[in-house]
Amino acid sequence: MLEVPKAIGTEIGEKPIDNTCLKTQVAMDNQQEIKLVQSWLHSKSGLTQYNQGYFLGCMAGDGYYCGKPEADQMTLGMEVKDLEFVEKFVKICGEVLGTKPKKISTYLTNTVYSKGTKMYRAVLYNTALCRALVKRYPKDSVPRLTTNKAIRGYLEGFFDSEGTVTRMHYKTGGVQYGLTLDNTNQELLTKIHCLYKKLGVTVSKLYSYKAPPGKDCYAFSINLVSFFNSGFRIVIKRKIAILQECLASLRSSTTTRRKILGYDTLKSSIYDIV
Repeated sequence: MLEVPKAIGTEIGEKPIDNTCLKTQVAMDNQQEIKLVQSWLHSKSGLTQYNQGYFLGCMAGDGYYCGKPEADQMTLGMEVKDLEFVEKFVKICGEVLGTKPKKISTYLTNTVYSKGTKMYRAVLYNTALCRALVKRYPKDSVPRLTTNKAIRGYLEGFFDSEGTVTRMHYKTGGVQYGLTLDNTNQELLTKIHCLYKKLGVTVSKLYSYKAPPGKDCYAFSINLVSFFNSGFRIVIKRKIAILQECLASLRSSTTTRRKILGYDTLKSSIYDIV
């Protein structure tokens, strides 16, 4: 329940105002929010299904809940270094939750692994809504997604959070581009791996490695051609910049060279996405 002041208007000599009506309204608001969460994935709108999936994908990645369900206050939010990503997250929060973070703030990191990096933060303060969300859609589990649009949204939200666009330079002078997904939650990543295959995207086997400071991390690579031919998109500009390099080199490559690199089946329309 949202916290209700015990006494409104308690200046010296004043009589406290009866809060019964206010408590009733807060309870009604809470029920409306919970009903919203319980029914939101039943929408027949394709765009809404995509946005709902994207929101849940973000929450499985860079998104977070702060506070436990039994606490007096819970929040949800996101802290990332890409402004365009957090802006999309805020917009989608408003569309699928009916409420969104009021502002985007900034700060500089000061940790052993990152110093002076500018970060963007957006936080939504709504305890009742957060409680309902975290109960129905736990952060470390893949929700039941009933449509391909919802699955696509979920995978795009998770890739924007956890995905990497790689660039490998060879001694012979060649460059190979690729996509990878990494996460410390093996069960979560295994289910996401299955969702990509369900949508017809070619992926590698899941593998593990040690990430600083000695954590077990799990990953798989995604075939770039299969990813984009299936209609997937990326919102983060620094990742798109690497893809622009890839596409620019493909434009100037011969048909034989494209075939050697495995890009000969890349749809021509893909050149317009970036």
